[in-house]
Formats: sequence, C-alpha cells, structure tokens
Amino acid sequence: MAAKNAWVETRTNFDGPLTVETWVRLTPQGRKIGNVDGILGAPGQVDINFFDGKLRVYAFPPLGDVVVAKSR
Repeated sequence: MAAKNAWVETRTNFDGPLTVETWVRLTPQGRKIGNVDGILGAPGQVDINFFDGKLRVYAFPPLGDVVVAKSR
C-alpha cells in the first residue's frame, strides 16, 4: 500500500498544451502494479496510470481509455 504522503494535490491550471516527461521504474514490492499507481491526473478529466503494469491514459467517459501500451 502506498504511503498517504506519496501524492500531492495542487490547484495548478494548465491553459494550453503541455508535455509530461518522466522516468518510471515499476517495482511492485509484493503487489501487482495497477491503476492506483499513476503519475498525473485531474478528477473527472484525465488519469495517467499503470493499469496492469502498462502505461495507460484514461480520459473518463465518454472517451475512456485513449492510450494503453501493448507491453510493459
């Protein structure tokens, strides 16, 4: 289980296109990597996470999954 301080909520607004760049090392530590393991999200808008250990961009209904990696 992730620590309660393992995430940060901000009130930052992005008014135009942006690029997200990161290095990620997925180390399960005794549990399966899932959609609770993410790098960026906004409630009801977008969630960039690692569903089933693969990168996933979820854009909430009506769009749903817009990107899902084919491999880990």
